[in-house]
Amino acid sequence: MKNHLITLIPALVAIAATALPVHGQSMPNFGAGINAMVRNQIMMQKQGDAMARAAAMRYYRYALALRRMGYKGDIPTGVTTESLNAANSALQNAGANYVRNSQINMQKTWNSIDDTNAAITRGCQTTPNPALNIRVRVCP
Repeated sequence: MKNHLITLIPALVAIAATALPVHGQSMPNFGAGINAMVRNQIMMQKQGDAMARAAAMRYYRYALALRRMGYKGDIPTGVTTESLNAANSALQNAGANYVRNSQINMQKTWNSIDDTNAAITRGCQTTPNPALNIRVRVCP
């Protein structure tokens, strides 16, 4: 086993050395689309962070003002069990809708590709039958 590792290590080092970029060689460009998506994600993250900080500062100032006026009790946050449950429910529904619509879109894409392939390779014609909610393919 030790002999196998000794012969394997130089090979792995050689592979790793060739995989590293050489000075002056840039990383692959995956296109402007991905770069724009990453920039957009970073921008949205910064906006969300700024809104969270602003909300925290508003609550802090509110609590500080209450304490300066002599209030000694609990300071309400506006967050209740009901509001958390409603937010979680809305989030779950949004996720379920996204997944369902993605599945529908993938099925429509698959159907279009399959229909085009059948038309090109076998000369088939596909027509929808809305009454039965099916697609009918007729091949010569």
